[in-house]
Amino acid sequence: LRQALADRHVAVGDLEEAAEVLARAVWTGPGDTHPDNTPLLSCWEHLVECGFTRAHQCLRLGYIAVLWARRLAERSHEDAEAYTAELRSRRVVERRAKIERAAARARRHLVAARSLFESELARLDEVRE
Repeated sequence: LRQALADRHVAVGDLEEAAEVLARAVWTGPGDTHPDNTPLLSCWEHLVECGFTRAHQCLRLGYIAVLWARRLAERSHEDAEAYTAELRSRRVVERRAKIERAAARARRHLVAARSLFESELARLDEVRE
């Protein structure tokens, strides 16, 4: 249910709320659940038994991170509005670092999803034999 709700938030562009909904599906403790701070599989895999569900959770978290990185990149024009050249330069560096972190997090989530999906496919092959 939370995955479907997160999909709805993504569809309307509310990445912050989508990240919150997905994170709260597996992480009930306090903490910031912003799109660039979503829990990695190693933090919650023991809480979800179904590999297929874990794979979908990782896929969605990865997709949100990809969309977040794109949004940061698309808003780079905002850095030009800084008052001084020094501030503009600092904002550019900070934005690049945020984009890099989001891309790295997306990659970790998506690699985990791929591995989990491959595992589920292998289990399917075992059933067929």
